[in-house]
Amino acid sequence: MKKIISLILCFCLILGTIPGILAVEEKTYLALGDSITAGTRLEEGQSAFPQLLAQTNDYTLNNQGVNGLTADVLYDTLSTGALDSEIARADLITITCGGNDLLDLLYEVVTAAYNAMYSPAIVPDDVVVIMANSADPRYIPLLIVTMDVMQGDGTPANPPFAQRADFLAEVDTFITNLNLVMDYIRAINPQVPVLLPTQYNPYRFFTGLYTLVNTSMDAAARVLNNAILANAEGGSYLVPDVFSAFQASSENLCNATMVPMDLDFHPNAAGHEVMAQVFQAVIDQFPQEEPTEPSEPEETEPSQPTEPSEPEGTEPSEPTEPSEPEETEPSQPTEPSEPEETEPSQPTEPSEPEGTEPSQPTEPSEPEETEPSEPTEPSEPVENPFTDVPDDQWYTGPVLWAVENNITVGTGEGIFSPNVTCNRAQVVTFLWRAMGEPEPESTENPFTDVAQSDYFYKAVLWAVEKNITAGTGNNQFSPSRPCTRDQVVTFLWRTMGEPAPEKTENPFTDVVQDIYYYIPVLWAVENEITAGTSATTFAPSNPCTRAQVVTFLFRTLEKQ
Repeated sequence: MKKIISLILCFCLILGTIPGILAVEEKTYLALGDSITAGTRLEEGQSAFPQLLAQTNDYTLNNQGVNGLTADVLYDTLSTGALDSEIARADLITITCGGNDLLDLLYEVVTAAYNAMYSPAIVPDDVVVIMANSADPRYIPLLIVTMDVMQGDGTPANPPFAQRADFLAEVDTFITNLNLVMDYIRAINPQVPVLLPTQYNPYRFFTGLYTLVNTSMDAAARVLNNAILANAEGGSYLVPDVFSAFQASSENLCNATMVPMDLDFHPNAAGHEVMAQVFQAVIDQFPQEEPTEPSEPEETEPSQPTEPSEPEGTEPSEPTEPSEPEETEPSQPTEPSEPEETEPSQPTEPSEPEGTEPSQPTEPSEPEETEPSEPTEPSEPVENPFTDVPDDQWYTGPVLWAVENNITVGTGEGIFSPNVTCNRAQVVTFLWRAMGEPEPESTENPFTDVAQSDYFYKAVLWAVEKNITAGTGNNQFSPSRPCTRDQVVTFLWRTMGEPAPEKTENPFTDVVQDIYYYIPVLWAVENEITAGTSATTFAPSNPCTRAQVVTFLFRTLEKQ
């Protein structure tokens, strides 16, 4: 009888451990973000990407998607503490955010422009309603105003929307609020992988009369995405590249259509499936640890099952820094960086030359370069670690050289992102690393937007000390702004000691003699660092990509 009672008690103890074992095996997924996370405009039976990820990975999903969410509202929501316990126990967090931050600004600008020409007046919330109804008598006037705002007139006072000072400032504000969100999450759960995707262009298939909607949104998305990628440098989040996946698709992955006219920017069911695939590709790179098998319970006391450790997110290698609009330059105004000629630069907008609005970013054409000679490969063969750098590209040698010399390690596991635009912080950091990472003599920081914890802190202080840059004015360095062709060439010229070119012949019709980058451009051409985007154009305001910047740097130092 005693044996039977003992067996029953032992059996009860074993049963008591089962909930603990099951709890250990459960994985939780917290989806934060806007209407994309919420699955807005999906039909019954269709799943948003968080549901698809949860199903694939056996996560217990907590979807906190909210229509219209912006980064500041997300931070305010987290600050209430209502989601602290969910953050603490999350094995995965995704965030979709950024689009509403910039759309809100667009609606405000369009509303102001419309009200200056038509009455009765409208409010920003009316823009979406009117544009969704082509029968509304205000539709055509509002469409014309919207296109005018997005295109601008090419003057410094009225640039394209993606180059406006208030747009660029809004991108900076978004990054600031995003970092507040990440700091809040990391304070509670330092190890949880956080995935924040790039933004897509919902109007990629718009043509004809609506081509401008397509190209303008594309430019805006690229500016925002470059800021997101550059800000990922510290490794606080990983970046699934949804933008590139949507661009590569032959299928329209969004609800937006021209016939019938529908400007809805949300992904359709197919779009959410593609998003889930892109996110999954990042999740598949997480290091997997085998959970410890719970030990067999002894007759008297069953042993506690070992809790499987949480998978840690791989930290993305540093996205090279965003290009910088050149500042209230030391001696010369700092110049926008240049897209490498034979390679079309990412359409992200050119950084603004000091004191003026940036001019219209010409799409960096991929003119088969009137380029100088092909850069030579590194002296010792270096294994190519990047899947997106083919062995036969004009920038392959410089990229491998940059890796070999610890100037860059790419933007992710096996990814270099050659066509992503460099910003001011990145270009200065590349220069600093190429020069051996010299310690700045002074620790005085003149900029309110450069913190000691930033990866580019010492590089910026060094660049200021060497009169390579003096910021963009008002104690700002503008680290996340794109660096254009003229800026990059000027930075290189200053780094080399501002040498005078031997020849004074100027082959370019878009480089005038009294501009700050005139001498740097002549010097760069003379030294075969660049040959322009054509025989007669330099395209000074085009942004410089990662591939172009390392190639320019390689060619510059090769001459020394």
